[in-house]
Order: sequence, then structure tokens, then C-alpha cells
Amino acid sequence: KVCAARVRKRYEEQRAQRLRDMKGVVDSAPPQVMGLRHLKTNWKKAETLGQRYDAIERDNRHLLSHMSSIGARRDYAVQKSRSLPLLRDPPGGPVRQREADRINEANALMLKRLQSMQAEYRTSDWEDQYRRSQSYVRIRCEYPPPLLPRVRSPPAPARSSLTRLPGSRGPDPRGDLADEELLELGGFRGPPGA
Repeated sequence: KVCAARVRKRYEEQRAQRLRDMKGVVDSAPPQVMGLRHLKTNWKKAETLGQRYDAIERDNRHLLSHMSSIGARRDYAVQKSRSLPLLRDPPGGPVRQREADRINEANALMLKRLQSMQAEYRTSDWEDQYRRSQSYVRIRCEYPPPLLPRVRSPPAPARSSLTRLPGSRGPDPRGDLADEELLELGGFRGPPGA
């Protein structure tokens, strides 16, 4: 009995120690039943809402057809009275008309000012300056700069595979190089005067 009491006391102390050392944990995960499909969508509620909207649509159509049939009858048409004077004054009286005229006049003045304004910046100068700086960059760079658009040379004349007649001189296939440059490069232009 003494040994069993000692073992029980030790177990109780260990249990109390575990309870003291335990960290609080809050399970914020959604419950497992949230994954069940029949709990996600409420079919009955959707069905009742659909029926309600259908009933509202049906009632609206019925009212609209009834009102249009009433408006089509001559009995309910508005009688035009010759004794009532036609209102020639603007709605809201002359004060409201003067205010509308003032606003329109201010808008017209503002529009005229905006249309007659000159631009503060001249973008054509900016474009010219940009083109000049591009040409400076091209002159200074050893290789063509990758960010600038390439300057395209005019297309070369079409070359024909036909042989040339003697005495006719066409465009030089190597370009517009002088005779001395061609000789230095090892090329041959042809007999002079040909």
C-alpha cells in the first residue's frame, strides 16, 4: 500500500507538471463539416428565393399589361382643357432661368479660353533634340546602341542573275567603293571605259 500510494503520488505530480507546462492552443481551422457539399449550399433557400423572384416577375408583368390596357382606353385619357393657359415661363421661374444662363455663359467663356490657349511646351523641339542626341550617340558608339532604333539604309537595287552585255555597266556588287579600295581589297572592277 505504501508503494502504490507513492507511485500514485508520483503520477499525480507528473500530471500536474504536464498541465502547468501545457501551452494554450486555439484551433482556428474551419470545422470538418464545412467540406460537406450539402452544408455549403442551401438548396431550400435558393429554391424559395427563386420562387419568390418568379412571383414578383409575374406580378410586374401583369401590372404592366393592365396599366398599358388602361392607358389605351379613351375613357381614361387626359382631357385637354382649352381654359387652362399654356405655361410659357421656364420651370422654376425666372430666377432659375437666370442662373442657368449665367452657368452656360461661364462655361462658354471657359471653353473659349481653353481653345485659344497656346501650349506651354513645344514637343517638336523635344523631338528635334532627341534626334540630335541619337545622332551623337551613333557617332560616338563603336557598336550600334541596342536601345536606339536602327537607321535603315535605302534598299539596294534588285540584282539579276542574267549576265551583262559587254559595254554596259551596272551597279557595283560590292557597293560604291573606289577603284583603289577595291584593288587593296583584292577586287577587280573591270577594264576602264567599259
